[in-house]
Amino acid sequence: MPPAPRAVLVPILLLLARLALPGPAAAHPLGTSLAEVTPEATSTGLVLALAAEDLERALGWRFYDREAGEVPEGARAELGARLRAYLADRIVLRADGAPCPAAAPAISSQGHTVHLRTSFACGDRHGRLELESRLLAGTDPGYVQLVRIFRGDEMVDVVLREGADRVPLGAPRDPLGVARAYFLAGVEHILAGADHLAFLLGLLLWAIRPLSVVKVVTAFTIAHSITLTLGVLDLVRVPMSLVDPLVAATVVWVAVENFLSRDVDRRWKVTLLLGLVHGLGFASVLQELGLPEAALAPALLAFNLGVEAGQLAIVAVALPTLRAVDRLWPHADGVTGRPKALVHGLSAGLGVLGLWWLAERTIL
Repeated sequence: MPPAPRAVLVPILLLLARLALPGPAAAHPLGTSLAEVTPEATSTGLVLALAAEDLERALGWRFYDREAGEVPEGARAELGARLRAYLADRIVLRADGAPCPAAAPAISSQGHTVHLRTSFACGDRHGRLELESRLLAGTDPGYVQLVRIFRGDEMVDVVLREGADRVPLGAPRDPLGVARAYFLAGVEHILAGADHLAFLLGLLLWAIRPLSVVKVVTAFTIAHSITLTLGVLDLVRVPMSLVDPLVAATVVWVAVENFLSRDVDRRWKVTLLLGLVHGLGFASVLQELGLPEAALAPALLAFNLGVEAGQLAIVAVALPTLRAVDRLWPHADGVTGRPKALVHGLSAGLGVLGLWWLAERTIL
């Protein structure tokens, strides 16, 4: 193969390598956590919620039973001990600058989320309260933590990240910070989700005309926006044990379709249907992370815009690369065009990945 075609294939090969990297069975690692804090007169309650995969990476220990979707009873005591040691200097409540003693944490799980409940022996009567949280610092440089502060009927949301990890518990509401956090969560979710990347790449492999791409992307946007909104409003709730295999099946479907037809102009109809499944996956992320009641609409819109930004970034890389292949790939008859061998080869790789994910999320 001449140097030029080889060069334009590099982005595609890198993307395939990213898709093939081994990872946890769960499809939605986020590097995002939620902390609910309730200051009272003599004590302060804290509830943490974070992805089990993030916690496993932070602790360097696999404890989560993915098949059962829970933390095994036999692992909870050890998990509690490890968490207490891990969090000792990562989540600190201070009253007038002095650290407050924390109670032993109680552990539970729901879906892919681990919940930790504890309390600090300091409350409003002990002085000015400040929370310092570096929950995933050192494990994920892009981690985001939403801190939700409850005071009677009032709720305040504050966003923490690396370099901004302290918040007074009487902090004012930061709607722009909340929207920014959910936007970044949307971008990170689609870029970190190998199954979503594979699905989008599969949709684009035969695309040549910009209008065809617009139709496919618009159909996907409309579809996943519908189920994302219905899901986070709790009007539709589908268990992740069903959604994850369905998402893997959409990758297989698109890969097989690339062998049967190259008519991208009509693919928007299929994309509209399959996009509903991916929207359920996006919704599960927000259901586990939670949405601030006082800023539900901005947070939902920001997350959806983040997903769209990530999606457009993928299109912006994949489509010009494919068009460059069209122009530079050598043909025996001297003409240019989308090489069938390339599309079929990439589709076969995507199909194998989809089948592996499907098996991993069902029978394995």
